Amino acid sequence: MTGPLILLGDGTGACEDGVCALPAPAPKLTLISAPACPDAQRMIITLQERGVDFGVIHIDLAVRPDWFLAISPLGEVPVLKVERLGAAPQILIENAAISQYLGEGLPGRHS
Repeated sequence: MTGPLILLGDGTGACEDGVCALPAPAPKLTLISAPACPDAQRMIITLQERGVDFGVIHIDLAVRPDWFLAISPLGEVPVLKVERLGAAPQILIENAAISQYLGEGLPGRHS
């Protein structure tokens, strides 16, 4: 990862005994991918296991939409869009960066 970990909310989420809760209001998470992307499927499982609300947008990689190329200049999937109230949307690209964010920045039990 080449930048700092994006915090969920304002950093006021409560953690006790390794279990963390999302701060209020929770960010809106949108995973953008292709239907058969195995990396995105793993991320969907992680999000579901953590009980986090999220949306999924599937795109056709043969005809990548302009709005997608604007947020993912290389046109690669998956992409995670994090939207917080009062802040500009933040875009995570590259599987490693998204996986780290999902592993460290989401509520649920952390090992």
